[in-house]
Order: sequence, then C-alpha cells, then structure tokens
Amino acid sequence: MPRFSSLPSIDSPESTGIRLSAHRLSWSSSSSDKSYLNITSNVDPVDNFYNSEMRAGGPYLCSLPARTTLIDHNWYKHYAQLMEESPRLSMQISDLLKAQGMREIYFHITGRQSVVDPEHHAVPTVLIYASRKDQPVRQDWREIARLVYDLLCRHFPGINVEILDGVEEQVAMCFPVLTTDSIYSKWEDISAAILQQLDTSQWTSLQCYRYGIHRAEPATNPITVIVTVCYSADKRFLSSQGKIQAILASFEESTTAVVFLQDEFQNLVDYPGPADRDHNSARAKLDGAAISEKALPGQSKQYGITCFHCVYPPPALREGLLCEEGAQKALARWESSPVTESDTAVKEILQVDQPSVYDLQVNIDRLTREITAYENDQLKDLMRGIDLPDQGSDEVDVTDTDHRSSKTCMRYLDVIRRSRAHLQEFAVPEKYHLGHVAFGSGLHRTRRSGDDVMPSISDWALIQVDPKRLGRNNVYTYGRFFPLRTLRFEASRNPKEFQTLLKCGRSTRLTEGDYSGARPIRLTKERGPNGEELTVATRERSVANPLLGIFAQPGDAGSLVFNPAGDVVGMIGGGWSRLNAVFFQHILDVFDDVMEVTGAVEARVMF
Repeated sequence: MPRFSSLPSIDSPESTGIRLSAHRLSWSSSSSDKSYLNITSNVDPVDNFYNSEMRAGGPYLCSLPARTTLIDHNWYKHYAQLMEESPRLSMQISDLLKAQGMREIYFHITGRQSVVDPEHHAVPTVLIYASRKDQPVRQDWREIARLVYDLLCRHFPGINVEILDGVEEQVAMCFPVLTTDSIYSKWEDISAAILQQLDTSQWTSLQCYRYGIHRAEPATNPITVIVTVCYSADKRFLSSQGKIQAILASFEESTTAVVFLQDEFQNLVDYPGPADRDHNSARAKLDGAAISEKALPGQSKQYGITCFHCVYPPPALREGLLCEEGAQKALARWESSPVTESDTAVKEILQVDQPSVYDLQVNIDRLTREITAYENDQLKDLMRGIDLPDQGSDEVDVTDTDHRSSKTCMRYLDVIRRSRAHLQEFAVPEKYHLGHVAFGSGLHRTRRSGDDVMPSISDWALIQVDPKRLGRNNVYTYGRFFPLRTLRFEASRNPKEFQTLLKCGRSTRLTEGDYSGARPIRLTKERGPNGEELTVATRERSVANPLLGIFAQPGDAGSLVFNPAGDVVGMIGGGWSRLNAVFFQHILDVFDDVMEVTGAVEARVMF
C-alpha cells in the first residue's frame, strides 16, 4: 500500500515528476555549468517518493522555487502535537541522519509552499539541507527520506520529508544577450523559424537571454533559448527541444542552450478595474501625458496614463457596474476595440481612484493593528506608574529604563496615530476619486510599429483627471539616492541606445535593470471568427538583470520606464512568475496608438 496520507492530495507519479520539474522540464546545453544540466529524476510509483541528483523526498514535495513558511495550525490538525514534540523528534531525526552517515547542514520542521501556482496551505515538511559534494560517499537520499518519513508518519499523517542541496534552490536569472553575441543579430530570424516549424499550442512565450545563477559575472551564463509553457502542460517537450536545437544549428548557433519550463504571463496589476460603485479601482501606477488635438492647434489636453488592463474590471468584479446602462455591451466591445470619444458611457463605467480604496483601507487596518499591539496592558501599567509620582504618589516604583522605554513607545504611538488620521481624512470620495477613463487601447489589441514584421501588445488608458490633482512627473525615490526628480521626453530616444533602465512603481518603488535587445515573443490564445482557438504571437520588449533581483511586481503596471538621464522610453505592462524578465511597451508605440485612437496630432509625456 502507498505510505502517503490524503493530506495533501498526491498526484500520479507522472504528474508529480512534471510538477517537480516545472522549473526545468527539459534542458540541453554544451555548457559545463553543472547546476543546469538536464538532471535525471524519477518518482517511485509505489509511494510517490522523488529522487534526483540534488533533491529527494516525498510523498509530496512543492515545485521549485518554494518558500519556507509557517504551517497553518487551523488547517493541519496535528500542528499542536507536532510543535509540542518537535524537540524530541529533532533529536531522533538527527540520530537517524548520523546513523546513515549523512552530514546534514541543518534541518527543521516547517511549512513549504510553491512560489508559482502555490498550494492552498503550506505543506508540513521536515526540510533537510545537505550538500552532495560534502558527502563522504554517494548516498541514497530517497531511502534516507523514507526512513525519516517512517519515523513520523504514524503519528503525524500528512507530514512530508525533503532533502535538498542548496544549489538546486538557487533561482536562475535572465540577463540580456550581448550585442557582441552572434545570436543577437540572428534572433528575429531564429525565433520566426521556431514559430513556423513547431507546435506552439501549449507555449506562452519564446525568449532568449543569458540564463543562469552567476549574477556577479552575467557573461558566464550560457546563452539560452527559453520556452515557457502553460501550467497545465503535461510533458517535458523533449522532441520540441531537439527540433529547436536543429534550427539553432542551421543558424550556426549549436552551442546555445534550450530550456522548457512552466510559466505564464501575468499583468502586473494588483486589483484591476473599478470593482463596484465605491470605486475600488486598480492598485497600479499612474503618470501623466499630454495630447494636442487637431481642433486646438497649439493647445494640449493633459491626462493621466496607465495600462488599460489596470482599469478594465474582470468579470468577477463587475456586479456593481452592470447597473449602468449599456455597461455589459461596452465592456464586451472594449475587449477588442478601443475606447473612443463616442463612448460617452465610459465616464460612469470606468472610474479611477488614486490611492485606491483598497490601499487606503489596508494601510488604515495595518496601522490600527500596530496601535493595538503597542497599547497593551504592560504599557498601560508602566504609564500609570509614571503618572502616579506626578500626582504625588510613591506607591509604584518605575525604573529609569522602564521610563525611557515607555516614553519611546508613546512617541512612536503618536506617530502611528497621526499617520492613521491622515489616511482616514483621505478616505472620502472627494479626496480619493481621481477621474475617469477618457480614451483607451482596449484589452486585447495589437498593432505593428514602423518596420516590425510582428505586432506588439497595445495596452494604455488616458485618465481625465481633476485639474486640481494634476502635477509633474516626479521620480519618487522612497529614500534611495537618485539625482533626478523630474522625467523628460525625447521622441528620438530608442532603448537600444542605452542599456540601463529604471522605473519607480507602487509596489517595488525605484528599481534598475538592463534592456534586452533580443526581443521576446509572447504567445496568447484568442478565438477566431468561427470560435476556433488561435495562437497570437507578439514581439515585445523586456528588462532583465534587475539590480536588486526584482524589476517589477504586481502593482507596478503603468509605471514609466526611463534611462538614467530621465528620458522616458516605455511603460511597464507585465512579467512572469519564474523568469525575472519584465515586459514594457515602447512609449513611442503607445503614443502612436494614442494619436490613432484620439485623432491627436501630438502625444508626449507631461513635464
């Protein structure tokens, strides 16, 4: 009989193997980088225990990357007993590992959760860190994991065991291909050949970077063609990998690596669209743009600008909107068509707040919890002891240390209370309501720019803003030193002319990365005229090699991308869960489409 518990549910061995290899379904490379060779792995069909060069265990392991977190005591009914017996169990596990001659680095009983497509609850796991190179003899990690599991499973159903070499947990990063790399000038033709010759029905993107774990020396990472596939993909794509290798060889790029991994594009917005008539609108970034209309030569109108997907409500958040006349038809139309001047209903349907009601309430609640935590009985007793001497009583003895500590707490409480009061003052419609969408690209529109053979995503919205809330496009550095304070716009600028790019967003604030000239291809699904499913390929722009590991996250969509001189070159759109590359639209492409939709003769960033 299988030895695993029903907590959590266990996949078939085949599905388990795919899930645990999701970060590297297949890999081929002539590189000597041992960390990313196509490591052989297998899953025992009897008990679902997994085994590979750098990782072993079961019966349920999370896909990588995985985070270590707390076990949900409300969900795992054996939590209290597990924590109570943890010291004794730790000693038994340590003795067992020593008896097996294993030199573990350390281990602990914890919760594990996949970063990508996470489990609903953290999986109770004995996590054992070890190092293959430090082991005196080659050991069967899977068998050792089974022994640890047998020690625990009778009293703690649902427990799992994971033995992991830290090398396997290092996350591979994307770094731009260098202009001196031979594949750089060939990438457009290579990617076109790959799309033409292979079945891309389960693909979500086709990209090319230097890909690996060497951050200090990016050029030592192998040039890699990266194919991302949907989370539901159920194979390793070994045949497709071989075909791509053959195409690369035909272009004299046979040393280029190829990797398939599960990943899907995500728009970098936290809370899309106005959710109800209380205007719980998008948690994203909004900057300013100006357009000059034909009817008003020499004059311009000023708008806020962000991504259209930030202000377009998904079906789950439309209940309060559908009471507006024509809302359902308008929302359906804007999926594939732009918002134009004739869309008079947009003023009522797509309203925008900044800050969002959600952000305000989250921060008010956070500050309230902090105030409650500090206003505890211990602080009240201390303050009572401090106040009594002032009232002529000597019944309570308060030390100087207690006196200083309590005064510090009271000063901090005063700061928190003032911050909360400021937010509460702002949490009224006339303060947080920013305006409404005036024009927009539509949700799923593409367009060709200049000499591009392949189209790019068009994703923008112009916001009619209350004039009292218009301002300059300032760079808010959130405490980081940066010499610029105001952005500028040079229409002749091209991202290829410089490498370093920056953005200042709501979630990750001021970040820095490198422009990737080998432009990635995004693959999306659309319905054809007869209801058939079609794959649409668009060639996008990306930033990789972020200085601090992350260039943008959900909540940063709509942020302007600029160079160190302050020249605006684009606007953040979306990114990936496993890959650290972030897609952006070239600002000239955005403004070309703005002029087509609005009829304006000029569009530019506000100064």
